[in-house]
Amino acid sequence: AESHDQDVAVRALAQSVREKMAEMLRGKQQDNSKGVGPSRRQFRWPSSPSALAHLVGATLVQLTVEERQRLLEVSTARERLEMALDLLQREIEAKRMSSEINSNIQKSREVELKQMLLQRQIQEVRKDLQRLRSKA
Repeated sequence: AESHDQDVAVRALAQSVREKMAEMLRGKQQDNSKGVGPSRRQFRWPSSPSALAHLVGATLVQLTVEERQRLLEVSTARERLEMALDLLQREIEAKRMSSEINSNIQKSREVELKQMLLQRQIQEVRKDLQRLRSKA
């Protein structure tokens, strides 16, 4: 019974890892396609839970060498998938935060540009008023 529970847990973890990887890859596709239709390439996930965890380790560019090494050294597939899932969630959260920061910076720039434009327009209107007053 314990072995069956382990198998079920490993399958569930593998499914969660595949879903998180797909979420992350969708985000990358959107980043890369900016205005271009998304490419729909068929991807085949590794059937081995360990290979799936190793794929995560190879895919996440932000991982340190130590993190990659720890992922390889974990003894059971279940622990390896748990670690891979944790690393994926961390990566997705970091990307979400980065995107949010970039969005806020973009909004700030837009506000600053609008303010500068309005200031210039106000200066031009004042000059025009001064010209009109001097003619009168």
